[in-house]
Amino acid sequence: MLRNQGTLVVAVLLVGAAWPAAAQAPQPTPTPLAVVYEKVPGVELRFVNYRWRPEIFGPMEKGGSGPVESKRPWAFARIVNDVPLKVGERTLPVGHGLLVFHPNLDGSGMSLEVRSIDMRRVVDLNVLAVPPAGDTYYKAPLVLEATPEVEPRMVMTLDEAAGMIVLHFRYGDRRFSWSFSRR
Repeated sequence: MLRNQGTLVVAVLLVGAAWPAAAQAPQPTPTPLAVVYEKVPGVELRFVNYRWRPEIFGPMEKGGSGPVESKRPWAFARIVNDVPLKVGERTLPVGHGLLVFHPNLDGSGMSLEVRSIDMRRVVDLNVLAVPPAGDTYYKAPLVLEATPEVEPRMVMTLDEAAGMIVLHFRYGDRRFSWSFSRR
């Protein structure tokens, strides 16, 4: 009888010794979504650091079957400018604008749109929802570059040099740079 109790005590001690180590092991926790602000004088970019979703972004870029989110425009960032900005052939007025991805639905590729919007009319701007109406100031095909590294979150930065403002975009294994200027 003492022999069985000794085995039980040893088993309890072994389990008890292992339990705190398992409880203290670091658990992978996803970074919460957050609104990120990037600034250069007179221009602010706001976006959500979305997690990389290749099952949505892949069909959006290349076309083909995919979830409903890959088949509709995506307002992925907001630009707030205190100075007029030259975007393509037009001037984006002072105020709020949206950067919108349009999916490749017809085989012609993705496009990038800059849309001026009146924020007083927007009650709830869910960036994944269909973008609100506004004036299109720029719309052009978007060429994304494939990268060997995968960025787990959407990352954008603004740089300014020689009168040009450059937006650098990274999301998953895709990137692009886009330039605009002060008027």
